[in-house]
Parts: sequence; C-alpha cells; structure tokens
Amino acid sequence: MVAGGQPPPWGPSRVASVAADDVMLFHYDGDQGEAELLCYDESLESHGAPRSSHTNISCASSMVALGGELMAVPPAFCPEAHRLSHAVSGTLALATHAKAAPNAVSSLLGVCQCIAILARLVSGLFDNVYAFVRREDQFTAADVPPEVIDELVLFAAL
Repeated sequence: MVAGGQPPPWGPSRVASVAADDVMLFHYDGDQGEAELLCYDESLESHGAPRSSHTNISCASSMVALGGELMAVPPAFCPEAHRLSHAVSGTLALATHAKAAPNAVSSLLGVCQCIAILARLVSGLFDNVYAFVRREDQFTAADVPPEVIDELVLFAAL
C-alpha cells in the first residue's frame, strides 16, 4: 500500500505486517513500493510458495485485509462492505422472522463481533445474544427472545 507524502519523522519509510495469510507492505514512495513488491513476489515464486489465484499483489492506496478496508487517504480502517451488509441483512432477517437456530445466530454474532472490534464502544453489547447462542441444542430453530433481537438491531443501527 502506498501512503504517499513524507514518512513520519519518528518512523521508517516502509513497514511490513503479516497477519494470518495477509501480508501487507506499507510505503511512502510508490516507486520503492513497486520495486520491493516485485522482489517479494519473485522470492515467493522462486521458493515455491503457493499463491491463491484470487490473490491481488499490487500497489494501491487502499486494500482489504483482516476483514476490513485499510485506506491511506484519508487514513482509516473500516469494516469491509461485504461483511457489513451481511451483518445488517442478517439482523433485519432475524428481526423480521424472530426464529432461528442458535448456530445461525452464532454465525451472525461472529460477523458482528469482528465489526465491533473496530468500534470498541459497541463491543459489550451482546449479553443476551451470548446467552442465546450458548443453548444446548444448536441446530433446532427456536423463538429468538426480543432482547436478543434488540441487541442486534441496536448494533446494526450503531
């Protein structure tokens, strides 16, 4: 990712970060970024490291990694649009039908928690949802208590 401008006086002109299977290289100089990215890609290939066909190796001012979109201008990290729409549409479906298996609500909760990490003020919102998804029978649809739906709708609104 090319941030552009001048590097901060307290730090390096480039930074690398690895998280799970995402490798992120941050540069302030686009030409240097392109050159190092080419070297990195060639090194992976020469060592036989497999690369998924959908992997994007390029210099850009934004990227999607770790379930969020990282942008250089303006500097920001926000939930990936696909995850955000999944959370909102899942919550609206639950609010409409009010019946679901705990494992389905657990899946929705996982997406909401991922987004909530980015917005720390809402991370403690799911008390009743946690109680519902801990039920013994994970696979039988049951009436979802209004408190569970309220917590998820409030999260979607925030």
